[in-house]
Amino acid sequence: MSAVLGDLGQLHIVTGKITVTTNTWTLTTNDGSATLTDDGAGLQSVNFVEPFLSAPTVIATAITATEATTFNVVEVVTVTTTIASFAYNHDTAATNSVADPDNGEGWYFIAIGLRNN
Repeated sequence: MSAVLGDLGQLHIVTGKITVTTNTWTLTTNDGSATLTDDGAGLQSVNFVEPFLSAPTVIATAITATEATTFNVVEVVTVTTTIASFAYNHDTAATNSVADPDNGEGWYFIAIGLRNN
């Protein structure tokens, strides 16, 4: 059996959606395997309940802005076995604001790696 097939039983995937409603950030995960910490000023951290064996691969994509003149950007800042940190920017040509995203905006993420057991 190949190494890839042998590792499938060890595969650990955490997916989630982070949204904002009236300046309160909320995390919804596929199975409750993570919690959210609001680090302020557009910075949030997803804390993995079950640590990965090594830092997972994390991909994030912003939810489309609700205003025609606004765009949203999310950046994966730091990834460890227990946490993924993100920077979110809700940007308009006039404000360049991270502090006032519209309700329902945010991002999706997926973290893929090996289980730590």
